[in-house]
Amino acid sequence: MLFFIQEAVYYKHNGKIYSDRISYDVYWDRYLEYFDSINVIARVKEVDNLDGNYHIAEGEKVNFIPLPFYNGFFGYLTSRGKIREILISHLTDKGTYVLRVPGPLGFTLSNLLYKNKLNYIAEVVGDPYEVIKHLRIFKPIKLLMMKRAQLKMRSCVKNASGVLYVTKNKLQQLYPKAKTAFSAAASNVIIKDEDVKIRNQQNVKNSIKERLYNKSLEPIKIGVLGMLYPIKSPLEIVEAINLLIKDGMNIELLFAGDGPLKTQIIQLAEMNSIKNNVSCLGKITNVNEFLDNIDLYVQFSKTEGIPRALLEAMSRGCLTVSSNVGGIAEILPSNFLISSIDPQELYVKIKLLLSDEDLISNNLENNYTIAKQNTVSELNKIRSEFYKQVYDLYYKNN
Repeated sequence: MLFFIQEAVYYKHNGKIYSDRISYDVYWDRYLEYFDSINVIARVKEVDNLDGNYHIAEGEKVNFIPLPFYNGFFGYLTSRGKIREILISHLTDKGTYVLRVPGPLGFTLSNLLYKNKLNYIAEVVGDPYEVIKHLRIFKPIKLLMMKRAQLKMRSCVKNASGVLYVTKNKLQQLYPKAKTAFSAAASNVIIKDEDVKIRNQQNVKNSIKERLYNKSLEPIKIGVLGMLYPIKSPLEIVEAINLLIKDGMNIELLFAGDGPLKTQIIQLAEMNSIKNNVSCLGKITNVNEFLDNIDLYVQFSKTEGIPRALLEAMSRGCLTVSSNVGGIAEILPSNFLISSIDPQELYVKIKLLLSDEDLISNNLENNYTIAKQNTVSELNKIRSEFYKQVYDLYYKNN
């Protein structure tokens, strides 16, 4: 039996568990290849209504152990006692544990497992230091929190029997495994081979050149995919787009996703008189359709491992620029990366890319190559071998 803990939020409606991110028939295959059943330990929020953008997340072989729903670190503190109680009740030497970290849930369970001399596996998907670095809190408290999160992360990874990193090098250097632990590197993306699309470079260059400053033609569409949280920097993206529009560029910005900053995005667009150039689409049902209808994809997160949305955009032949955080430099060359969360720098980077045909060609070629390396068929080879080792560990110790 596999226990899987993660920070994601699931939704309960009419007695069933749903996700706005994953579907049962795709996501859990990597684990069910070797394990008969999965118990997912995660926050579950009961809701009265669901729209068509939610997918059933449970099934015959996937059950949920619901944790109290909370928001943010301080919300976690108020629920910590109940969470620990639930986690302790599910400690057993008959199970294998997979912890997706960073996050307070994974850190809490790793500590309990280590104290009880039980093996666990860590899936390392990001750097908690980067997450806390951008919080707007009193600096001495922030520094203390960053140091504490780093120590918890290093301890969690160091005590794991096996570690699956989403980066090839970056997170491995920051949070090394124990010498005796096995490890692998595979991004957490799900891209089918048939979904990788290549766009004709010359057509792309001609289209952008014709439309970039001609407002009688269809605007250059810049897309952002993900939840509208501060950590994804949507307000900074609006500021950069405002500068492009003020330069006379024919630009439209599309946000696909929902979140607490939606109202502020609209207000910022209105304040800069670009309301007609900025749209918040909410949750979308078809990611590929959204990506196929944009020209440039922007990933301006304050922290990431290897972002799924960026790889999905690469796979659909979108031009891409991104902040240089986490392991993104492993998939996107430096001339398409922004070194800080500075709207001015993002503005310069986008303007340069859209105005330079050689950069457009280089960007498209890189994106296609990287996408082909990160398809399900390629990554499953790595994941399969890794989880075979997890399976062997399970039977060896049980």
